[in-house]
Amino acid sequence: MKQQASKLDRHADALRQWFTPADQGGEGITLAEARARLLKLECSVSASRLSLWWQHQQQRSMQEQILGRITSGAQLNREVEKRFDKDPAPATETLIKVFKVLIMELSLHGQAQPQILKLIGPLMAQVLVDAKLQSQAEDRKLEERRVQLLETKAAKADQAEQVTKSDLTPQEKEQRMRAVFGLA
Repeated sequence: MKQQASKLDRHADALRQWFTPADQGGEGITLAEARARLLKLECSVSASRLSLWWQHQQQRSMQEQILGRITSGAQLNREVEKRFDKDPAPATETLIKVFKVLIMELSLHGQAQPQILKLIGPLMAQVLVDAKLQSQAEDRKLEERRVQLLETKAAKADQAEQVTKSDLTPQEKEQRMRAVFGLA
């Protein structure tokens, strides 16, 4: 939902410069000083309205930064997927460690923006679900490989039994057994 236009919007660049701390390239002035400057520009506003407007600007800026990070994260994700097409993906444990670092970073940002903290629970839950699904997929592949090996061994045992029961000469039996077990 778009916020209604404010008479302060036309002074947004100046206000950003005024409110940005000096160590970040701004002037770092107070609300009272900003109100006085606005009055000189024929813009009368209460301290509470100015404060609320500034909070909305900061929130919008933070959201734009987060969206920018999400966008760059999506681009990075596409690049990573391209790399995975060429090289195998890292182990699930490695991915969980990366997610833990990202969640810790979100926690730090969440001190200033509590709504960010709400993202942590679902993110961690998704990490755990993904890890469980990957583990299950790996278990299925391993089980399928075991079954395949057992079937191959059983087939070779059946072939070997047929060779031993056959009327072949001992030399022919040995030759066929070597062929059955891939030693020929």
